[in-house]
Formats: sequence, C-alpha cells, structure tokens
Amino acid sequence: MKILVRDLGSAGVDRLQRSVDAAFQDAHLFLSERDDNILEDARATDPDVIVLGVARGWDACHSICRRLKAADGAPDVPVLVLASPECNTEGRLAALDAGADGFLSTQFDIPELVAQIRTMAKLKGAGRSQAVHTDAVLVDRIRVLEIELA
Repeated sequence: MKILVRDLGSAGVDRLQRSVDAAFQDAHLFLSERDDNILEDARATDPDVIVLGVARGWDACHSICRRLKAADGAPDVPVLVLASPECNTEGRLAALDAGADGFLSTQFDIPELVAQIRTMAKLKGAGRSQAVHTDAVLVDRIRVLEIELA
C-alpha cells in the first residue's frame, strides 16, 4: 500500500503513519513537500491513494485536487481529504468539485481510516475505464428520461 501525503503537518503525518503501519502490511507513506512537485511525486510513487490535509486552507487543497485530476499523464489516483471536524460544508463541496474522492476528520478512528483507504485503493483498481463506462451509461439514461419527459 503506497500513500502520498501533503499538507498534514508533522503531528498529522505521525498519526497517519502509526495508523497505517498498524493496519496494513508493507505500507509506505511518501511525503510531497511542495505543491509544484505533487504531480511529479504522484507519477514517481504511483500511490494507491493521495491524502491531502487542509493545513494551508481549502484554496490550496482545491488547487492541488484540480491539478492532480486535470493533469495529462497523471496517475488516476483517488484523493482523500483529511479536514478538521469543524470544517464547513462549503469547503467540502468545493473540494469534491475540484476532484476529491472522499473526506475524513483529522480526528479519525483507525477502523474508519482503514475503510476509507481500502475504498480509495479499490477506486484506483477499478480504473478510469469503469468510470468512463459509468458516465456513458448515465448520459444515455438521462437522454431517455429527457425524451420521456418531453
């Protein structure tokens, strides 16, 4: 299990490392230190999940998500955002719009973290082709419904 981490702060990284080590055999955390390197780090490490914190605010988190999801040749890696429990709904919705695949409180329970990481790894394993197929099915269904409503 490979996890790329950005913007958690040292205490958050330490807690995540301890939790991942306890839950997964052969788990590896990779730290991405600079925003302009996160795409390069993602390509180099081919992580199963990217965990983003909001230590520098929602705008930085949204920017990173957009870049990860829009970059040509970037790995199709799910992004899990760790945010403080008091983070508002607007920030979370904007992160989803920017490409985040899930959320978890920074005060996570280990079983919840493990479940989220496993889910994110399954998303990566399903691959982009499944997402494209699902999108095509939804578009076709919407067209049928529009015709029925007309």
